[in-house]
Amino acid sequence: MLEKDVILLKLGGSVITDKSSQNSFPQTDIIDQLGNEIHQVRSESDIRVILGHGAGSFGHPQAARYKTIEGVITKNSLIGASEVRLAVTKLNALVTERFFQVGEPAVSLSPAAFLVRERGSANIFPDPVVNFLKIGMLPIIHGDVISDTEQGFTIFSGEQVLNLLAERLPGFGLNPKLVIEVGETDGVYLSLDAKDTIQLIDRNNFDAIEGRLGRSAGIDVTGGMAHKVKEAFELAKKGIPTLLISAKPGNLKKALSGKKVVGTWIKY
Repeated sequence: MLEKDVILLKLGGSVITDKSSQNSFPQTDIIDQLGNEIHQVRSESDIRVILGHGAGSFGHPQAARYKTIEGVITKNSLIGASEVRLAVTKLNALVTERFFQVGEPAVSLSPAAFLVRERGSANIFPDPVVNFLKIGMLPIIHGDVISDTEQGFTIFSGEQVLNLLAERLPGFGLNPKLVIEVGETDGVYLSLDAKDTIQLIDRNNFDAIEGRLGRSAGIDVTGGMAHKVKEAFELAKKGIPTLLISAKPGNLKKALSGKKVVGTWIKY
């Protein structure tokens, strides 16, 4: 890996929390496992990583209740946005602390502080993330409630934030080599019964596959697997591939090390 290569890593909310629950239940054993795998690889190389994570049970139930993604629509919208932000930042603090405990110089960065949507387009100020990354720290971002100049606020998923960062990294002399997304499954399945992993999604089969993708289990206000694949394919068009894998022990370490692992590649 070249010195300026960067891997963008997303931990799914359904992996690090019990997303089927209406309560905020973190999966600390899995968080610790993934943190240790990241630390092992980073201890043995000069790999640069920007890490993002989903909200899971720490944000989706509240966001669904208040329809936060739609902005200010009722008298309860403002308190709802506050409740969602409080939940997602609590999870982010927990993940950052667990990673710190395994030896990672982790730094929490909330997208609400460096991202705003104006007339449907997202404007991002990535300098804080990039500066921490360049000195060797591990920036940890998350799905968040961000300011929206038209509707007051909206929700941006972890995938959306990471993709925006990936697009901007070349302007700072950094190369977004790939995105790795860690979820519940070994990549993308067309059939949950068969559980046969689709090894590659590209321009030749994207249209056929997109219409057959299901939503996630539990509450997900950002669209589940269909959203992940669509966002990844848009990024692939810009030359940045995505690898979707499961959180099985050892998978993430292999993927970060460039070794073969069961999963789905999304390329153009």
